[in-house]
Amino acid sequence: MQRAEYIAALEQLKLSAMAEHWDEIVTDGIRRKRSTADILERLIRTEPTQRRIRSIEYRIKAAKFAQHQTLADFLFEQSVADESHIRLLMENDYIRHKRNIILSGGREPVKAIWLRPWVFTQLRKDLG
Repeated sequence: MQRAEYIAALEQLKLSAMAEHWDEIVTDGIRRKRSTADILERLIRTEPTQRRIRSIEYRIKAAKFAQHQTLADFLFEQSVADESHIRLLMENDYIRHKRNIILSGGREPVKAIWLRPWVFTQLRKDLG
């Protein structure tokens, strides 16, 4: 099979992330002299990761937030939020203690987001 046939087959099987990243992963694998199994494993791992990312992006878009901002983009200097407390949350210590966290704020008087530990852990995995 040729490159185009592999990509077409992946797209037909609805494995769009594998098709999209085919050139990058295969070229890198060949350059690093990886085995076919290693290259295939990397391709296979790409699909669920990209699906989770797309799912989060879809949910963010569907929520119609006023703006999309990641923690890396957040300007702590211009906020009352304490950076050390936020970074501490990223360590997921509250999961070990089986506690929930509440983030509140915004322009509306009653606006709170309840994050179960598994949601925050998943977001951390997906967003790096």
